[in-house]
Amino acid sequence: MYQKRKELNRENNTLDKQIFAENQGVFTDMICYLRGSSLSAYDQERVRRDLTEMVLDAQERGDTLSDVIGGDYKAFCDEIIASLPHKSAGRRAAEYGGIVCLAAAVLGSIKILLSPSFLTWLPDFLTGRAAAPPYLAFSLGDALLCAAILTASVLVVEQIVRNAFDAEKDKGVKAVCTALGLAVGASLCLSLLWLGEIVLLRVPLPAACAAVAALYLLYRLLDAAGNRP
Repeated sequence: MYQKRKELNRENNTLDKQIFAENQGVFTDMICYLRGSSLSAYDQERVRRDLTEMVLDAQERGDTLSDVIGGDYKAFCDEIIASLPHKSAGRRAAEYGGIVCLAAAVLGSIKILLSPSFLTWLPDFLTGRAAAPPYLAFSLGDALLCAAILTASVLVVEQIVRNAFDAEKDKGVKAVCTALGLAVGASLCLSLLWLGEIVLLRVPLPAACAAVAALYLLYRLLDAAGNRP
């Protein structure tokens, strides 16, 4: 199902390029609003295909989107969303769990790649000269920064998709981004200045790499469980 969704996504991306500039704004708002629904990712791509074809047909006839849909785009999208099956609480939990795993894998990868011990150990490992692997320390500051970045990312996306048809959405998004940017910056300062010295966990570097790979695999599994049709 993951491959079918990715293929449909690629096809939709190609079709979207045929939408006229004057229709792109409304169409993008509709897709953003759709992304915030509880439909599966595959069903979202199916609806996106239908919406794209509807827009392209309207363009061929010389009609505007308001001629085809009417003025209330949000109500139109709500009708479509209500007509399709929604994800259960368990599947939504799996989806959010997958997001957490992906974020942890990405931030863990950055931590590893920026570690001086990794840059020193990697050439020796590749040439077979590595002795005992170095340890990678994860501090309280790392945990705080990871939580701040993940929370900020989720809240910004939620702000965008839930207010897709709000004329004042740009101001709201900028305000949220500013507040969350300050929170992430404060967390980074705490991480670097004080909390970085409080070590929560020390693991061998190969084990840290394996953990990152396992988190990414778990993300793929949870994502598939949360977005099956």
